[in-house]
Amino acid sequence: METGIKSTSTNYRDTAGGFLAKRISDYVTAHSDSFQYSKNTSRSKPSNETKCHETPAKGFVPVYINCTTFDPKEGHDERLVPIILQHGAFSSKENWGDIPQILADETKRKVFALDARNHGNSGWSEAAGREILAQDLIHFMNTNGITKCILIGHSMGGISGLLAALMKPSMFEMLFLEDCAVGPLPQKLRDSLLTFASLLQEIVSEIPPNVNEDEAWIFIKEKVKQLMSKDSSKVKKRHTYGLPFTLKQQGGRYSLKANSAPVIRFLTSPSPDPRGTYEGPAFFIYGTNSPYKV
Repeated sequence: METGIKSTSTNYRDTAGGFLAKRISDYVTAHSDSFQYSKNTSRSKPSNETKCHETPAKGFVPVYINCTTFDPKEGHDERLVPIILQHGAFSSKENWGDIPQILADETKRKVFALDARNHGNSGWSEAAGREILAQDLIHFMNTNGITKCILIGHSMGGISGLLAALMKPSMFEMLFLEDCAVGPLPQKLRDSLLTFASLLQEIVSEIPPNVNEDEAWIFIKEKVKQLMSKDSSKVKKRHTYGLPFTLKQQGGRYSLKANSAPVIRFLTSPSPDPRGTYEGPAFFIYGTNSPYKV
């Protein structure tokens, strides 16, 4: 388990993500006293050094879940449950940027940013369904002694967080789910996701060998602009803060820092409506042009 940087030079007003983090922090802080069960009993032990105190679901095979922890600059309030961040498909915990530190500083809570199964530095496997990712979250909490958390999830991380809350409602104090598909995706949208994944892999495979990371990102952005040449100005504005996926370099060549085949199956396989009841506060956050709807 890694430890996050305890300070940041980025003002939250400088980015849309930072502004959203501040708004979420304001709500969490304002409503902390509303929860009589807010006391945190987290032991904060590394996930690969602890043993699960609850039997995993039948057929579930855990993998190592990599994470970075972020502490408030002035220390966290041990009475408060931690915040857990889950990223979207093809991303990693690094894609949250300064958001984890902003949340930690503003709420006085410990923050955990996770790499999902088949992403970043977490374990890979051929299993990649929504329910499995939900079990990964529950298993991570169990093995780290986290009895309750506030969950913030983007896209894939949002739906798996929602399913985890439906499985174990008592383990979640609040949910903030950003741009995630709650119900079954239409076939047209699943086809679009497959096209996106294929183009992404193609662009990354064309990055020239032995270039540095900055040059690799410039190459990707130029490729994206070419594909969207009819309105490239929007591409520039959209990607000033960062692209929503992570790269790795090996032998001078770049590839996605994700196990692509299972992730693509996750994106394109039909899925049923979630079942269950969660009675805590749940916020569903979507952009104006988001294809997903509650």
